[in-house]
Amino acid sequence: MELWPNFFIVGAPRAGTTSLYEYLKNIPQIYLSKIKEPHYFSKNINPNLLLSTPIRDKISYLKLFKNAKNATAIGDASPSYLWDPDAAKLIYEQCPSAKIIIILRNPIARSFSHYLMLVGHGKEKLSFREAINKAKKIESQDYSGRILQAGLYYEQVKRYYDNFGKENVGIWFTADLKNKNKRGNVLLEI
Repeated sequence: MELWPNFFIVGAPRAGTTSLYEYLKNIPQIYLSKIKEPHYFSKNINPNLLLSTPIRDKISYLKLFKNAKNATAIGDASPSYLWDPDAAKLIYEQCPSAKIIIILRNPIARSFSHYLMLVGHGKEKLSFREAINKAKKIESQDYSGRILQAGLYYEQVKRYYDNFGKENVGIWFTADLKNKNKRGNVLLEI
């Protein structure tokens, strides 16, 4: 029997998906694969623009969840699922009853954090202003383009609402996640 995830963390890059992943993987009833960001359902994303290697074949992807037999919640955390235009549909086709967690961050703060991450990884050489101007001029499929594209939330969120229904999509904001952490509790509510 194939064991697929029943929830997905698809929040924007630099919005808190890694923090949520780290919190949740320590809860016994929740299973998250040891590989964060398998990007399996991000078929339109240029793999050269990802900081981790995407898993493209079904057998390798399902191996990530083979040890989840006793978990009630089995999750995949890949922020690329939010901005890949086909990921919501592909996830729905395979896992129609899945719950979706979207984490969003103020788009300006998210863009600057994304830029700083790329600079730190040696993937961006332009100044922040130059990278933003470059991204605005073209529908860029390079690192600069993603600095802006990943924060254009309306269409991204709408795809998940359209596929899964609002009742199966939870939207959290980075500030909410930080506040829940300060109180010592993180709730998986959607």
